Amino acid sequence: MEISEVFLRELSKIPEAIIFFNKLNNTNKYSIAWGLDTAKKPKTHQKRMKLIIEMMKQEKKFN
Repeated sequence: MEISEVFLRELSKIPEAIIFFNKLNNTNKYSIAWGLDTAKKPKTHQKRMKLIIEMMKQEKKFN
């Protein structure tokens, strides 16, 4: 499962978030990809993406 290009583009606008994201292990990256890919509606995808970006800014992991 790959991370959405849109997510990575938005994440790269926040230097501390992208630095933290790059330190995550594959399990955490898979959780992010799964969370974004399983959103059925664009509105849900956007909501999850914002939540995940906030987590990256706060250096919070999924697992």
